[in-house]
Amino acid sequence: MIIELNLACKREKEMAKNASFPRVLREDALAGKVALVTGAARGIGRAVALELAHAGADVALNDLNPGEEGNSLLQTMTALGRQSSLHQADVADHSAVEAMVRDVVVRHGRLDILINNAGMQLWEPFLEITDAVVDRTLNVDLKGVIYCGQAAARQMLRQGGGGRIVNISSVHAVYSIKTAAVYDAAKAGVKRLTATMALELAEHNITVNAIAPGWIDTPMSEPLLSTPEDLAAALETIPINRIGDPQEVGQLAAYLCSEAAGYITGSFIVIDGGYILGR
Repeated sequence: MIIELNLACKREKEMAKNASFPRVLREDALAGKVALVTGAARGIGRAVALELAHAGADVALNDLNPGEEGNSLLQTMTALGRQSSLHQADVADHSAVEAMVRDVVVRHGRLDILINNAGMQLWEPFLEITDAVVDRTLNVDLKGVIYCGQAAARQMLRQGGGGRIVNISSVHAVYSIKTAAVYDAAKAGVKRLTATMALELAEHNITVNAIAPGWIDTPMSEPLLSTPEDLAAALETIPINRIGDPQEVGQLAAYLCSEAAGYITGSFIVIDGGYILGR
């Protein structure tokens, strides 16, 4: 197990060194800041956590099932010279979220950045949607954003105000597809929630923005791109004609957390290669 994790850590460091996308932030742009990333073990959450760390932030990692990926990411953070911690918690559980934020502050001393990334997709035709699908999807994808946002913002206020919150929404907040009714509704809710959070927290110098990814190469997208035919069909919908890289989303999130983005709040930023153009 240790050997496997060390190899994973080594591979990740090597990939980071040879990143396809030049980093736009200095290595000290977020120095002294502490971030919490939910759903951090894989996909977009993992990429965001890495970009925050490369910009100098210490990063607390949350995941419901961190597994080997969570542990290897923790090792990578340490190898980058960052303080990091791993927090297993369900963002749909209000009391668990509050306990997690308290634990982050105990371990790191403060909390300056929240990335609300944890999410899930359960596909069901509208007429077959069950209570279980409705409850679990809304609890994680919408309520979880509320619970984490409240707990983080309250901690930021205890510190005297100031902070950054980035909510990961989706292009499906504005563009619907079949069998995704509840997921689409949840992500649309995150879009409107972001605007209201931004409006209410602006006086405390806490900015709140949403990122809306389209097709991104993540474990969540893999089942939808499992054959050459699936990939070709997806590419036909993307004017830029490629699937997005999680690092591109990570860099956008890191920028929104920097001082350079201090005048941006309440925004819904689409990163989709043109997917929703003309739709």
